[in-house]
Amino acid sequence: MIAQRASTQIASREADIALFERLLKVAQDEFSAGTGTRLDVAQATVQVDRARQALLIAQNDQRTALLALLNAIGENEGTELTLTEPLPATPPVPPVDTALSTARSQRPELKEIAAREKSAELLVSAQRARRLPSVGFDFLGDYSGNHATDLLWTRRIAATLSMPLFHADIEAAVARARADYNDVRIQDEQRQRDVEQDVRRSVMSLETANARVAVATENERVAEEALNVARDRRASGYGSPVEVDRAQDAYRQAREDLIAAQADAAAAYFDLLHATGDIRKMVGGR
Repeated sequence: MIAQRASTQIASREADIALFERLLKVAQDEFSAGTGTRLDVAQATVQVDRARQALLIAQNDQRTALLALLNAIGENEGTELTLTEPLPATPPVPPVDTALSTARSQRPELKEIAAREKSAELLVSAQRARRLPSVGFDFLGDYSGNHATDLLWTRRIAATLSMPLFHADIEAAVARARADYNDVRIQDEQRQRDVEQDVRRSVMSLETANARVAVATENERVAEEALNVARDRRASGYGSPVEVDRAQDAYRQAREDLIAAQADAAAAYFDLLHATGDIRKMVGGR
């Protein structure tokens, strides 16, 4: 996600450079025609230099993020990576009930505690069964004699019945098994509550992040429209270079806010996948 954000920032910085180079060309043409000043050209040049510097920073951030990604997946850090998926605009938000159902069926810690609870329940049943009478059946048969021609067949059949009467350790074992079972049940209930809290919090965070993306998208559209108006006023002789510079800064900040909002939405979406257990489907192998 960090690498995707850095790639999006690079694209944004390249668009800024293209925009400011066009504005610099306009300022130079106006200065050559006598309708502009040297200060306008200098300000436009500064804007281009700032955009190029921001592009270098974004490229360095992308390389750092890619190195961190290679280290995280255990690959050679000299490998060339190409990101094919951009930041999602607005990740889908599932209903809370659906997300909870998915989490209860896929979260590994819930499966582990359920197996422990089943094992503890069986242990309680096994300890209780020690109170019941037990029946045994024995059969023994063989041949015996002095010579191979006079071997006689002998056999013994026995049945035994045992009744536990004075086994005090049985009650202690049953009580200990019940205590272990109740302890596992308490842990199960707490984990169920923790998972539900994680799911509800992640769903709420994703909804908030998507709302931020919608607001940031609208702000970018308004800022771009304001920049176009400022440029048209400047070209018609009604506006001033200061107005264009302010519109440029507002547009650049609006695009930066949009990228940040999209990155936060992607992070919230991955948090939701982790909360529901679907994050395991995105990783190959076991």
